[in-house]
Amino acid sequence: MNVPKKNQTDAHWLNRCTSAGHCVSMLFMVMIVTLISVEIFIRTVFQFSTFISEKPLVYFLTGVLLMGAAQILKDGSRIRRFPLFSMLGSTAGRRFRMAITAVAIAVCSSALYQSVVMLHRTYRVSLGADFATGACLFLLQAVIPIGFLLFNLQLIFIFFKTFRIAQRA
Repeated sequence: MNVPKKNQTDAHWLNRCTSAGHCVSMLFMVMIVTLISVEIFIRTVFQFSTFISEKPLVYFLTGVLLMGAAQILKDGSRIRRFPLFSMLGSTAGRRFRMAITAVAIAVCSSALYQSVVMLHRTYRVSLGADFATGACLFLLQAVIPIGFLLFNLQLIFIFFKTFRIAQRA
């Protein structure tokens, strides 16, 4: 389906990154199902649990949620109509949306910073520990800051798009 030029967004690179994140999140969903299926099979057939899949499942699930949230913001699938906005009027509603988006950006930026700190600490600890297991944990945790970054970039884009619409009005 061809989208007219005037309806396309200004951030093509952000949309491509978010779409790539969506593809990666689908891959993580397949990995989650595979790990759970293997764990169930091992528990059923061999009567013991590996406990190997617990940490990767948590990181994969977090990556799926964050990258999926970025995709939702990109597609505009979120709820945009809120009864409070209609009571406020167009200008006050836009200002309220901008304030809410600014708070969301601040919270997401803080979470992004904390996830990068967590990733850095894991990297430092994995250098002194067994490299194979430490590297695996580091790579799995890298999904979380990437998801927060995509989500934060989408929020920033929405904020500036709302700001630009407010300036035109």
